[in-house]
Amino acid sequence: SPQYGTGICVENSIRSSINGYYAYNGNYEGLPSYNEYFTGAKYIYFLRYYSQWNIGNVKGDVSIFAYCKDVVPPTQIMDIQYCKHWAVWSNTNQVWSYDTSINVY
Repeated sequence: SPQYGTGICVENSIRSSINGYYAYNGNYEGLPSYNEYFTGAKYIYFLRYYSQWNIGNVKGDVSIFAYCKDVVPPTQIMDIQYCKHWAVWSNTNQVWSYDTSINVY
C-alpha cells in the first residue's frame, strides 16, 4: 500500500494541463489513486469498467483527459509504471491522439 508522500509524475505530455505531480489520494475501486498536488483539479485512477488507467477531473467520471492504451493482463490489474502508450484528448482538434512524448513515473 502506498505511503504518505508517494506519488506519480506526468511530464512532457502534448496536453500540458495534465503535466505535474500527483500525490497519493487513497484507493479507488481497490487500487491507489492520485490527485494533482498543486491545484487538486485532476486525478489519476484505474477504472475497472474500462480496465485502464485514466487522468481526469473526477474519479470515475467521463471527463477523461488521457488514458493508457496498453493491454491489461488477464488479472485485469496493471501497475501504472507499465503504461507506456497514452492517448490524450485534443480540445483543438476534438480527437484522441497518441502522446509519444508523455512520461508517467
